[in-house]
Amino acid sequence: MIRVPYSRLMVSPVCLVRFAAVLLAAFLSTGACFPQASAPRGMSGQGSLIIHLISVDGSTMPVAIVTLYTDMGDSTGNNVSRLQEGDDYYYQFSGVLPGRYVIQVSAPGFQESKQTVDLSNASLNEALIFYMKPIGYKGGAPDVPPSSVFTPKAQKETQSALKDLQSKNFDSAQKHLTVALKASPGNSQINFLLGMTYIWMNHPADGKPYLEKAISLDPKHVESLVALGTLKYRDGDYPGAIDLLAKAVQVSSTSWQARLTLAQAYLHQNNFADANEQAGKAFEIGREKAAGAQLVQAQALAGLGKNHESANVLSSYLTANPNDPNAGKLRGWITELERPVEDVATVQQVPVAAPVAASDATPVDSLPAPPSKKDTWAPPDSDAIVPTVVPGRPCSLPKVLAGAGKRAQELVANLEQFTALEKYETVEIKSNGQLSTPTDSVFTYMAFIHSLGHGMFSVREVHQQNRTDAVVPGRIQEIGSPGLALLFHPQYQGDFDMKCEGLGQWNGEPTWLVHFQQRLDKPARMQGFVLDQRQFPMKLRGRAWISADNSQVVHLETDLLEPVTEVQLRREHMSIDYRLVPFPNHKVDLWLPEQVDSYLDYKGHFYHHYHKFSDFQLISVDVQHKVSKPK
Repeated sequence: MIRVPYSRLMVSPVCLVRFAAVLLAAFLSTGACFPQASAPRGMSGQGSLIIHLISVDGSTMPVAIVTLYTDMGDSTGNNVSRLQEGDDYYYQFSGVLPGRYVIQVSAPGFQESKQTVDLSNASLNEALIFYMKPIGYKGGAPDVPPSSVFTPKAQKETQSALKDLQSKNFDSAQKHLTVALKASPGNSQINFLLGMTYIWMNHPADGKPYLEKAISLDPKHVESLVALGTLKYRDGDYPGAIDLLAKAVQVSSTSWQARLTLAQAYLHQNNFADANEQAGKAFEIGREKAAGAQLVQAQALAGLGKNHESANVLSSYLTANPNDPNAGKLRGWITELERPVEDVATVQQVPVAAPVAASDATPVDSLPAPPSKKDTWAPPDSDAIVPTVVPGRPCSLPKVLAGAGKRAQELVANLEQFTALEKYETVEIKSNGQLSTPTDSVFTYMAFIHSLGHGMFSVREVHQQNRTDAVVPGRIQEIGSPGLALLFHPQYQGDFDMKCEGLGQWNGEPTWLVHFQQRLDKPARMQGFVLDQRQFPMKLRGRAWISADNSQVVHLETDLLEPVTEVQLRREHMSIDYRLVPFPNHKVDLWLPEQVDSYLDYKGHFYHHYHKFSDFQLISVDVQHKVSKPK
């Protein structure tokens, strides 16, 4: 029994503990839904509903038809108003009674969209955001997070493939990656590596579909954008190359290779201004490695009629590269460029060799090199990339935290016991680079949760196989990992500095992005590392995606604020996905963790633990909040 909000993770004999009310936490973000209460047609109340519409492709939203129904499908009779605040239009229903409603939005050229909302006496005003998709729209919502499903089995096969790629054993790498992709078909990195393997084997036609798939899974996958853009450049598809490479440099501004190839593509399109800009930035970033960018820039400047500047760039290039085989031609071109304008009607460009750039080299040498094992071991740090938010959408942190805190309190009040089927996998990369054989197990997972009052929770979790208690395999054992979302419980919110970064989205649904970081003047109560019966608190930071519609935590990522030096824990990254699980027999819907990934850098060893939960069964629910139908 654990009587403090403390979750943990064990390493036999080490234990990394997640203090988070242990498994209550474990399945925090669970929000109980109230019994349905329909409002009679034509009756007026004090509530209001505000609806904002946003097009996922950035296009302007036309006038929409917004209709309000009861949960039984009857029109309420409430009229909608179209209002304006600055440049923003929104829709509002006034005089709405407490109850459950369905809002339907339709607009010319857009797919119809619906959302359900509850109004209660305690919360008579609700705001909803609809992300509208154009008819025929096949892409995901902008900035949809990439699929991070990367099971330990897939990771081991990928690591074996990386070893083969480093030694250019492409046939063997292709076999390992094919197996890895079957285990994790939605992983953008595996698709990228398999696509590149075919390209390194000089079969670009076979590799392109995998690069395209990687980009569809993760529109910001820089390596895939650069590789596919480079291939399009080689094929003479300069507009296509420009589209992909421009996206790549927008995501990764320090990629001089992408900027150089982009500059060459602009040059072929006679877009001298953009070619000059990108070539200049490529050289500024890559310096001597990007010397060829100066030749592209010189041609672009000449195309703009800036002959003197072009000659200066070429002179600078020759000073740094006096042994260039085309040095004679380049000096002749400098002479032509420096002639007074009245001496020549038109400056004839002396033919020069194409700049040495990634797109002109051999397939193995030009395109991205295979990443190291460490590069593919874990996702980026949660602070490495700040997700895009919708401009002009202010976020009220107190309101967001109040909603998330209420959901956490509902969980404690309504959830006592549940079971689930847990699929577990783990793999270890040892300090010498060798990979352990992935371990996998399937458990019947049970959690027993009780509130002790005063913000204290008693949580016990059990793993069983064939109705017998079992121990989760592996050197490090986790306890209460999914419970980290309990940090939004009012009892623990004060332990963290929190900032609402704005309105983003997760899997196409509107979410508020909240960044959190352990306060140094507060004890770290959410997570700890246990070794030889000693507990070492872990200070956390991270980001939560909280539904803008119902205040549920739908995704959570955490990292260490600082390493735990006493036990040589250098890094721990957690990623948790939650999903709505209906329990019709209990008339309750709960948000439960569907997938948990944890990555540990402990004493030079890298660990990846993967949990997949399904087949949830609710054993006991005591609904304390009841909303009756209006009299």
